[in-house]
Amino acid sequence: MTTYFRNMMIRNLIALKYLKSLPEWNKKDIISAGGSQGALQAITVAVHDSDVTEVITDRPWFCDLNSSNEGYLRGWRPDFAEGLRYFDTVAQGMHLECPITIICHLGDDCCRPKTVMALYNSVKSDKKIKFVQSARHSYFPPENEEISADF
Repeated sequence: MTTYFRNMMIRNLIALKYLKSLPEWNKKDIISAGGSQGALQAITVAVHDSDVTEVITDRPWFCDLNSSNEGYLRGWRPDFAEGLRYFDTVAQGMHLECPITIICHLGDDCCRPKTVMALYNSVKSDKKIKFVQSARHSYFPPENEEISADF
């Protein structure tokens, strides 16, 4: 109840409710997309609003928060606390019902590939992941070498 992320998610859902009230919405398609913290927001919105038809994430953040207590490199995020478990992107991804595309930067020290894979493995809906070699959190290599997996 006291975490920043709770109110952030409520603001996102209120914004989506407003967007759905606009006459420009075709009443069929909503793509929720974002990178880093925006990926956390995109997934959470999709989990809590069944009108979302697709999620596209790039460098999803806040995944597998407790992994540093299991010996994995931490990345950039708050220290683990039980109350944050609800907001963990991996926990959110388990409830996703629409298709998702995840882009993972293999050199990212903020959103570590191990935690992004934990998200990928938690998703039960249609999913696709794209790995980008040499990409860091804020650097995308000009040679753009990537590998995709579709399931």
